[in-house]
Amino acid sequence: MASRQLLPACLWFVVVAVTAAQDSPRQDPQQPTFRTTIQSVRVDLYATRDGQPITDLRRDEIQLLEDNVPQTIQTFERISFTTPNGEPADPRTLDDSRQLATDPRSRLFVFFLTTRNTPFGASPLIRERFPLAQQINALLGPNDLVAVMTPYMRIKDVTFDRRVPLNDAAWFADMENDPKIALWNACFPPGTGGSPVPEMRARYQELMTLEALDSLIAHLGGLRDERKHVFVVTNGFRLYRRNPMLGARQNGGGGLPGIPRPGGPPMGVLPRLGDAVGTSSDAAPRQCEADLLDLASLDHSNRLDEIAEHARRNNVTLHPISQAGLPTSTRGRSFGGGGFGGGGARGGGSTSRNSSRFEIEAALRGLAEETDGVAIVNTNNIEGNLKKMMTSTSAYYLLSYSPTNGTPDGKFRRISVKVSRSNTRVRARPGYVALTPEEMRPLEPVVPSRPNPVSMAVNALAISRPGELHVRPSPWMRRDSSGSSTSALWIVAELDPQVRSKGVWAKGGAAEMTLRPAGGGTAITRRVEVSPADPIIEFEFHGDTPLAPGVYSAQLEFVGREGEPLGDFVRLTIPGEPATLGEPVLSRRNVAPNQRFTRTADPRFRKTEVVRIEVPTTASESAAARLLDSKGGVLPIPPTLTERADPSGAFRWIAVDVPISPLAPALYALEVRQGDVSRITAFKVVP
Repeated sequence: MASRQLLPACLWFVVVAVTAAQDSPRQDPQQPTFRTTIQSVRVDLYATRDGQPITDLRRDEIQLLEDNVPQTIQTFERISFTTPNGEPADPRTLDDSRQLATDPRSRLFVFFLTTRNTPFGASPLIRERFPLAQQINALLGPNDLVAVMTPYMRIKDVTFDRRVPLNDAAWFADMENDPKIALWNACFPPGTGGSPVPEMRARYQELMTLEALDSLIAHLGGLRDERKHVFVVTNGFRLYRRNPMLGARQNGGGGLPGIPRPGGPPMGVLPRLGDAVGTSSDAAPRQCEADLLDLASLDHSNRLDEIAEHARRNNVTLHPISQAGLPTSTRGRSFGGGGFGGGGARGGGSTSRNSSRFEIEAALRGLAEETDGVAIVNTNNIEGNLKKMMTSTSAYYLLSYSPTNGTPDGKFRRISVKVSRSNTRVRARPGYVALTPEEMRPLEPVVPSRPNPVSMAVNALAISRPGELHVRPSPWMRRDSSGSSTSALWIVAELDPQVRSKGVWAKGGAAEMTLRPAGGGTAITRRVEVSPADPIIEFEFHGDTPLAPGVYSAQLEFVGREGEPLGDFVRLTIPGEPATLGEPVLSRRNVAPNQRFTRTADPRFRKTEVVRIEVPTTASESAAARLLDSKGGVLPIPPTLTERADPSGAFRWIAVDVPISPLAPALYALEVRQGDVSRITAFKVVP
């Protein structure tokens, strides 16, 4: 990949201030932004046949390699976006938006919109944007997330939502109010001899656009490892080369037209431009001359190749969309916006790599091919192509493995995936960058501010998305009768009610759980039968199954009698310090007579149910409980509290029952307090 040419400081500082450096330092395309630990690597696998996703792959049909060395697949999960599971939570804040975007079980889309001054003119691009947004909204699934970005937006302002916003601020962005343009128009007014401003504008716009796109790729790579989709709404790029004639001094080198020489009277006609450009009569000419030279030396010959490489390494797929209604001929049209150097340098010779519509469209198709995307160019069938893309990405498999090469050398590790089925197209994450020894050093401890525990519990539940399989771990470290520390862990898993209704589960199935220490060690695997009448399972680890403190990964996989796999992957932590109260376990029952409580992993309850929250304890003090609203206010509904001994005799359970019938649909929390220790559990009442 060719090295890119850095611009002199004058123009470069303005571009950086408007794009990447507004939120974080811009990443070089050769340096991927996402890193992964040596212990675990996640891989997203898309398998299609004739454009349709394959949804019944088995783990034994997949071969995963890192640098051509076979790897052992440790977790295997099928994820589908076609069927909604409950009502997904909408992001309420920017932090919620970004946290939802990290969830690999949500598809992630970004619309990157170029400005209105495009190689083929403004009107088709602007006129079609709102219909395009409406088409996309009609195709988005209930759990998809989408954002809009323009070259003049700051990275930190990119916000994900469930639908594309339909407002002028998001879709109509141009460079007319850029102080740079105002300065150049004052420095180089139209007149005899031609003004360089039209080509300066075109080059500046292309620079801003490509820098912003590259910054967006870096940002998305930092959000998550799994695939991200970017729709690049543009009519193409000229990919400007150096143009020495553009940088030649005007009017025989006697100074810039319309600008007084240094030391002359104040200009009085320039707007106040702030720190981005000079504000005095002395600074303005120097600024214009520097910008002119910088833009004349611009060389984007290989810029799209660099962006494609950056996108591949960050697992970002680019889908260029060129609007319908493109002109059928480029004759007499100025791709650079007209004016000086719009079609080439004086004296002959092309000043851009792409000088025709065919070349521009070919470059867009190449950008899509290099990043495994779909190029929707020179066609009126935008909606049909979007549907094909949405269909092919409507299901995928999430794999993980521990690399056999654990060397912290900071090198790029290439991932390849093969499937044993014939006529199958396979797309997967291309690779990752290993950590360096410096990155593996422990960070200085950070003392966080004291959070509100009720807000934390409620917000975590508010942004969670129900899936086909619910999993709830409840770890605990306690002291036994001899005073020694001993662990306990309960993992409850259940099929979502919508999945239970499918005929494939009418005959039940089996569930397998693998608990593995994140730092390496012996894995524990357990397998149980799943009843068609009660598809809820519980795994217990205490007493004769001690677990050392630390982080564990738990892989759950349900397989129906008909062979349909469902899985989930969760991380949990066994505490290092013992506590008198453990983490709560949820149960539910119907209000009808003679109904029994059953364990549950689904925190959603209907008004015809009673929720029971059980907390294990080794303390002898009496316990108390209170029901809270989402802001922590105490509600005048007294919960019922009882206690019982565990069958092991080693500890007791505090059981708190909360009737749901008096509660309106909303988020709630229950606090159980014993002495100075408390546990807070959030749950949701649904209609």
